[in-house]
Order: sequence, then structure tokens, then C-alpha cells
Amino acid sequence: MAHLGGVTVSAVLSDAPDAHFITRFDATRLTALVRLVDEGAVVLDISERHGLADLPEIHRRAEAGDLRGKVLVKP
Repeated sequence: MAHLGGVTVSAVLSDAPDAHFITRFDATRLTALVRLVDEGAVVLDISERHGLADLPEIHRRAEAGDLRGKVLVKP
């Protein structure tokens, strides 16, 4: 989820599906996160990809609890 002032990344640890963590834009932490993804220790569940025009529908589905995994929104 991108926002002014940085990037927020949320992920689930593959061996602890109920454990989540969030990090803000911090080069050291993001480098460590990339390393964990590359090693397979963190698995990103991107279930859907959409353009910005789909945001109203994505929000409606999120509020209804109808989304699984992460939704990647591209400009």
C-alpha cells in the first residue's frame, strides 16, 4: 500500500500464517524483507492485479470481506 511519505508493506510468514508484520519505508528493513522474500522465508500472496479504475470495486469487496491475499493496484 503506497502513501505519502513512504511505502507500507504487510506480509505473512510462511511458517506462521497467523503472524503478520508491517514495515514503513526504511532502506535497512526493506532490504532485509527483500532478502527474506528471495530466500522463500516470506511468501507474498498477491491474488489479484488491477488498474486504478478498479479501486471502487476493490474497496467494496474489501469492506464485504470478499478479498483473499493482497491486491496489487497498478497505475
